[in-house]
Amino acid sequence: IKVALTTGFSPETRDELLDALQWRSLVDLALSPSDVGRGRPYPDLALGALLKLGGTRVSRLVTVGDTVADVESGLAAGAGLVVGVTSGAHSHSALRAAGAHVVLASIAELPNLLGVKPTPSDR
Repeated sequence: IKVALTTGFSPETRDELLDALQWRSLVDLALSPSDVGRGRPYPDLALGALLKLGGTRVSRLVTVGDTVADVESGLAAGAGLVVGVTSGAHSHSALRAAGAHVVLASIAELPNLLGVKPTPSDR
C-alpha cells in the first residue's frame, strides 16, 4: 500500500506542515493542486497520486477525506473505494449524502476496513 497526502495548501505550506509535524516518513507522496492541475472537488489530486505512485487500476484506488469535496473528488476520479472520516470537517450524514461508500469515525479504522494488519514497524 502506498500513501499519498493530498491537500489544498500550497506546496510551501504543505511542506512546512509535514516538517513541523514530522510526517514526511508517513507518506510516499504529498501533492497540492499546483502539482497536478486543479484541487478538489476535481479528480486531479487523486489521479495524480495514482499515476505518480505507479498505480495501474483506478478500481484499486482508495480515497479518504473529511469533507464533501474530498468525497466528490474520489468519486470523480472513479476510486474503487471512497471513504469519509467524521473526525474532521463534515458529519456522517453529509459525507454519506455526498456519496461516500463508507464513513468511519476515525482514520485509525482504515487498516481494518482494508484488511491490513499494522505492525509496529509500519508507519
